[in-house]
Amino acid sequence: MTRHDDWRVELLDRDDNLKQPLPRVKGGSLKWSIFRSVQGTGSINWDHDPGVDIDWFHDQIRISHVTPQQVTPLGVWSITMPGWEHDATGTHVTIALADRTELLNTPVGQWFTVPAGTTITEQVIAIIREHGVTKLAVTPSPVTTRVAQTWEPGDTWLKVCNDLLKMCGYNSLWADMDGRIRIDPYRLPAERPTVATYGPADEHLRMLPTWGDEADVFSLPTGVRIFVPGTDQKAGLIGRADLPDHSPLSAEKRGRTILLTEQGEAATQAVADSLAAKRLNEALQVTRRISITHPMDDTNLTDVVMHQPAGVRAAIVEREIQLGVGAVVKTVIRHIYTGGELPWARP
Repeated sequence: MTRHDDWRVELLDRDDNLKQPLPRVKGGSLKWSIFRSVQGTGSINWDHDPGVDIDWFHDQIRISHVTPQQVTPLGVWSITMPGWEHDATGTHVTIALADRTELLNTPVGQWFTVPAGTTITEQVIAIIREHGVTKLAVTPSPVTTRVAQTWEPGDTWLKVCNDLLKMCGYNSLWADMDGRIRIDPYRLPAERPTVATYGPADEHLRMLPTWGDEADVFSLPTGVRIFVPGTDQKAGLIGRADLPDHSPLSAEKRGRTILLTEQGEAATQAVADSLAAKRLNEALQVTRRISITHPMDDTNLTDVVMHQPAGVRAAIVEREIQLGVGAVVKTVIRHIYTGGELPWARP
């Protein structure tokens, strides 16, 4: 069956009101990566239309993928920089985009302190709203800061928010496909549902038959220690996470202990242990990256999917969509190591 793909590009004002469809968009790309503080970036190529009045400082771009069956939202984007090129056929503009967390990616500009006993999610919400963002999706938490926290003038408000959220075991801020900034707790990939399966058969989401696979297991840690400094009033904490002895990568099986140690901040011992478990999971996930190319679907960054040819259940860590014919998506998934099978492919 032939796919009929189209793209809807709309110009919104600063309050998310529709100004008009944006005509003469000739393509572009959108990219997401968990390895960037602003996870979503992209650009669109637009042939300038004098009938379109863009407020480059305040307007936003909303992009959707459209088929006869459904409309898939692909985010509400801030305009970060237009680039202009002039030739005999007219003016062509490359409009650089970033997701809404970019609005927080500005320096604090002064020493900023959050007192001990501050409710973390409430503080983060206040910072976001001070930057003009009202569309939020929040899972509140009662966790408060153990001790006063201070950031330097050169730190960004995005770093402040993400540092605070890490203290209560939450994800870094991210923007969903409806343009909301999300504040939600981190869940280990093994605890997340499988939302899609990629494979060649009809019952799976289609993918191109060629896919990449790489692994590095030699330097993987057997455990993680997160050291939380103490104060005159409160003792420090040590978050611990170790692979079980039955794991093929455990210290017991490998005959040596490889500890990954980091300093962090956590409000409670449970959060410190959770951070250590999260860091161990992240360190183990690096072992295997599978790259696949497939048609458009509604999966998102950090979703857990099944790669049927490799027999691997994995989380999406990078995603790139070309805004053109065919709606091609390039997805990188990172192996979710659960302590059972060794996390690399066997030919």
